[in-house]
Amino acid sequence: MKIIKNQKLWMKTEAIRQLENIEKYLGVVDCVGLPDLHPAKTPVGTSIVTKNIIYPSLIGNDIGCGIALYDTDVKLKKIHIEKVKKKLEGSCICGKYSIGQGNHFVEMKQIDKLYQDIELDKNHLYLLIHSGSRQIGEAIYQKYRGYQNLQVGTKKFDDYLLDHQHAVEFAYTNRKQLANIFMNLLQMKYYNHLIIDCVH
Repeated sequence: MKIIKNQKLWMKTEAIRQLENIEKYLGVVDCVGLPDLHPAKTPVGTSIVTKNIIYPSLIGNDIGCGIALYDTDVKLKKIHIEKVKKKLEGSCICGKYSIGQGNHFVEMKQIDKLYQDIELDKNHLYLLIHSGSRQIGEAIYQKYRGYQNLQVGTKKFDDYLLDHQHAVEFAYTNRKQLANIFMNLLQMKYYNHLIIDCVH
């Protein structure tokens, strides 16, 4: 087990104990506690590597959750914040594609500083989106939550992998559609170019 932190970072002992317990699970090869490690039913802020076995309870219901960055190709000089506020006031993104609850969001961004040599235009409006597979991930979690683990070579193991991949693909599409829906709410001509989509 590894914990990634520095001397200034404080972590709850309970979360570390939870990770120590997971380390003892059958088939667990490696456990990493990330800087945002904190206790929950399964500790949040972890990366767990297993071999020939899947623990649906550790994966949870937010399958495919991640962050996407889009370049809208809209010039920042065309953005008037007060007009944006009025267009978004009382609006709602709901239906098949949605943001979700908790810390999920769609944000308008301006690039201030580049730390790597990547092609980003400081004069463009960007969208940063954090969301996942929504109801699909929850349905998969409920479907498999009664199984302590799923072992390679079994039908349930294969079924879970297929369901999991479906959820990851939907989460990717969800973020893409959220970008389009958000820009349509702004009633602006745009071209959403994906810069990065990273599942976490």
